[in-house]
Amino acid sequence: MKDMSVDGFWQLKFSKFSMGDSKEKATPLEPNLKLKKDKGKPLKDARKFRQLVGSLIYLTITRPEISYSISVISQFMQNPRTPHLEAARRILRYVKGTLDYGLLYKRCDNFVLSGFTDADWAGDTNDRHSTSGYCFNTGSAAVSWCSKKQNIVVLSSTEAKYVAATMATQECVWLKRLIGDMFCEVDYAVQIKCDNESAIKLASNPIFHARTKHIEVRYHFVREKVLSEDVELLSVRTNDQVADIFTKALVEPKFQPLCNGNHLRFSLCLSRILELQRPRHPQNFHRSPLHRSGTRLQVGFQTFRDDDSIERGNYLNLELPEAIKQSRISIVVLSKTYASSTWCLDELVTILECNRTHGNAVLPVFYYVEPSEVKKREGSFEKAFERYENEVEEEGDHERRMELAKRVEGWKAALRQVADLTGMVLTNQADGHESEFIKKIVKFVGDKVKRALLSVARHLVGIDLRAGKINYWLRDKSNDVGIVAICGIGGIGKTTIAKYLYNLNFERFEGSSFLASVREVSKQPDGLVRLQRQLLSDILKGKNEKIYNVDQGIVRIKEALCRRKVLVVVDDVDEVNQLDAVLGMRDWLYPGSKIIITTRRKQLLEASEVDTVHEVSGMDDIESLELFSWYAFKKDHPNEGYMHYSERVVHYCDGLPLALQVLGSSLSGNTKETWESALEKLEKIPEGQILKKLKLSYDSLQDDHDKNVYLDIACCVGGKDKDWTITIPNGCGFSTKIGMHNLIDRFLLRVGPGDNKLWLHHLLQDMGTEIVRQQSTEEPGGRSRLWQQEAFNVLSGKTVRIIYLMSTSMALVGVCLN
Repeated sequence: MKDMSVDGFWQLKFSKFSMGDSKEKATPLEPNLKLKKDKGKPLKDARKFRQLVGSLIYLTITRPEISYSISVISQFMQNPRTPHLEAARRILRYVKGTLDYGLLYKRCDNFVLSGFTDADWAGDTNDRHSTSGYCFNTGSAAVSWCSKKQNIVVLSSTEAKYVAATMATQECVWLKRLIGDMFCEVDYAVQIKCDNESAIKLASNPIFHARTKHIEVRYHFVREKVLSEDVELLSVRTNDQVADIFTKALVEPKFQPLCNGNHLRFSLCLSRILELQRPRHPQNFHRSPLHRSGTRLQVGFQTFRDDDSIERGNYLNLELPEAIKQSRISIVVLSKTYASSTWCLDELVTILECNRTHGNAVLPVFYYVEPSEVKKREGSFEKAFERYENEVEEEGDHERRMELAKRVEGWKAALRQVADLTGMVLTNQADGHESEFIKKIVKFVGDKVKRALLSVARHLVGIDLRAGKINYWLRDKSNDVGIVAICGIGGIGKTTIAKYLYNLNFERFEGSSFLASVREVSKQPDGLVRLQRQLLSDILKGKNEKIYNVDQGIVRIKEALCRRKVLVVVDDVDEVNQLDAVLGMRDWLYPGSKIIITTRRKQLLEASEVDTVHEVSGMDDIESLELFSWYAFKKDHPNEGYMHYSERVVHYCDGLPLALQVLGSSLSGNTKETWESALEKLEKIPEGQILKKLKLSYDSLQDDHDKNVYLDIACCVGGKDKDWTITIPNGCGFSTKIGMHNLIDRFLLRVGPGDNKLWLHHLLQDMGTEIVRQQSTEEPGGRSRLWQQEAFNVLSGKTVRIIYLMSTSMALVGVCLN
């Protein structure tokens, strides 16, 4: 019976077109290739060409990156010539090397429809028509794409891209309706990115004028949808234009990143990781895709084949460590010839290092070898290492010999470590039946990847330093129950650290749950009950418990926590009753369970049986500059000519990651003049997003008394002696000591060690002055506190409404003078 699988189908095609031994290609078409309809020798048998193109058209259903290539060669179906067949054969050679690839769809928390559109003006040398291309994504991978030649001749690249934007808009309208009929309404303007500013402005201009009168009216459809806010055309840099892949033949350095980027998300399938086939000749055994056995499961796991190519070797050295780091799980197939490959051993070292530092799961598969053979280096492993040790002894260069000896010792340690991991042994499981064995591997990996990772910031500068001790504590193999608290001011990175630690370690526990934004959720109707349901559902692997009140939930949680080792993160807690509702008593926890709490309140921890309090420190100037640069310049250092501006931002943010991210993103891509203007504004008015985040701590203060004490200190007496400062608000009738205690509890204030001075973060001080300024943005006389120059202006009559101030003087409670 013929193999009618996808692989079998294409293997037949390779055989039919005599390409079984042909060399694979990295791109579908030769870069900048321009095919002509009348150039080259006509084919004697055009049917062969048509059959090949027909098969490739079928493949575009799941392979967006070859859409443009197929649209090019399909234009010559009527009278194909030799160059056209060669182009089609090249596409087939590309397909041969990428059969393992497919679109990777993952569970996505943020379902957002967005797209890219582009055109290659007059790219067809036969009729001077342009090619339109677009693709749409919903947060996981591409869901719709097209590469199509325009049926009109346009006069400029602006018009070509305007017509392409119209085609993309038509598709977008259809997608919005389809999604609305299926499960949710898309009630926002879908962002479609284009790299031509003139086309964007043309679509935003409702007026018809002489320069566009030759454009057919139907192509102004995009204008209607922009004005009705169904779509929004945004500018994108040419280098980031995903739709380029649908309009032209690209060189490999640009083609590959677009294929593997977040918008298309083109990845390997799990079923193509490793092929477990019995080698007839052990010396020829190599790692290749996993035998299909009728099961295919996508997990986005990239693999690299070993070969003798220097080019491929360089690619492995550059790309493999990053690929391993980004993988959820690494499958290590240990065969009798495994140790004969130095690349395999180097990869194993990298995999185990990522397991140690990033928590990536490792599954050793013992293929016709026993774990003891690997650990003790017996049989073929012993012979391989005898050869390596001989090479060390024969090496004449001392430095090179020491380096090689160190490398060999690393391989030995890696083999011992991987042999001690819980793995799968072919001879012990499935009674040596490979197809059953493979199904077990697929099930194991499937169970692993079902437990979703949390979304964490892309650029985790300094995270290992701040999370290292807690990570070590989480990996402690003792049965001690532990509770640790991560605390600090808003925006310092508490939640980011907690998410990072959760992702690294949740697979080490029988159950895990991350309860996000507990303070906000608990304020909502039945908020605590919802949190209890989520906790139980997470721990019980999706089982939905019926809970109708908090007390009932506490009982169910006690029953669940005492039966399994769990990792629970309770994020942004500000009241004891929130912890009582979701965690209950410490003695409910099963041995080995770990709890992480993040909070802005110190006092809360005293009543929560916390073992260790970890107060997050701000970033130093070097870390701050790197983090800011990633958001502002998309690299780890500022662009030339921007160092001075960047250092000013770093000084302003004073080590607060939130501020660095927000300002970096807002300033990215702007001119120096814009930077200068933005920095001048920051000196007067804090940035809105930062202020909103920091103000949560201020808003959580219990009453106006504590808020007034904070405003007095922030606006007038910050940095002064604590005992002296107490006398100022006391003079206004406030109980300052208790107020200060509550401010310190929420990290709005701190007492300097040794000098008894009150300190607060520079941005918290700015927040206080902005709160006062908002009391009367136009007239300083209407504010509760005045600074020296404002007080002078008010008292000397320089404000417009000085009479109003005198008539409502009770509003003024403080004047700050130097």
